[in-house]
Amino acid sequence: MDGCVFNAADGQKCDKLLESEKYADQYFVELKGGDSGKAVEQLKDTIAKMPPRLDGAKRIAFAVFSNTCPKNDTKRQTLEKSFKNRGIAIWFCRTGETYQLER
Repeated sequence: MDGCVFNAADGQKCDKLLESEKYADQYFVELKGGDSGKAVEQLKDTIAKMPPRLDGAKRIAFAVFSNTCPKNDTKRQTLEKSFKNRGIAIWFCRTGETYQLER
């Protein structure tokens, strides 16, 4: 999203945004080596700047790590809850993992 949707003056932003034409769902993607806190902040900042396309559309954030994925501990659960409270799901995953999303 750098240089396309946002420029440097817009602050932090995630790496990619995928949008579903059929459902108007939005998938925010941040690629990181291992800094989960930075990934979450970039996702939050981007989502705050991008309004949902339609009421009822899903908004899902993906923090994808090339090194180690954060453990499912209290810190991670707190981060997940902060997204859930805003109606957004967040997934923490490693490069190379495969997920199937269903509507």
